[in-house]
Amino acid sequence: MKPVKVLGASLGACVHVAGIQNFLRLCEGEGCRTSFLGPAVEPKALVEAIERDKPDIVAVSYRLSPEGAERLFQELAKEIGRKKLGGVRFVFGGTPPAAKAAERSGLFERVFSGREPVEDI
Repeated sequence: MKPVKVLGASLGACVHVAGIQNFLRLCEGEGCRTSFLGPAVEPKALVEAIERDKPDIVAVSYRLSPEGAERLFQELAKEIGRKKLGGVRFVFGGTPPAAKAAERSGLFERVFSGREPVEDI
């Protein structure tokens, strides 16, 4: 069985990377292959990386305002639709207000606010 590929990035102007890097380490501990695009990745660049790398799961992080998150999620959804990306699973991690925006977006299979125990993640 081939390992699950996980692609991670901090979205938009967000330069906070500790959470996404911790998530990717947890994935590696479960046998996943991971790659990290870095901080402040724009939605279009994320979608281009998804097309190129063909990950099974895309992990998105954002720790700034929920208003900024909503705008970025709308832009990300538009790019995903434009490129007709199917079969990719998306998860999100961020502050509780950004996590609520992620839940409302409908993009993410799982949303983490930092309040979950490691076992749940």
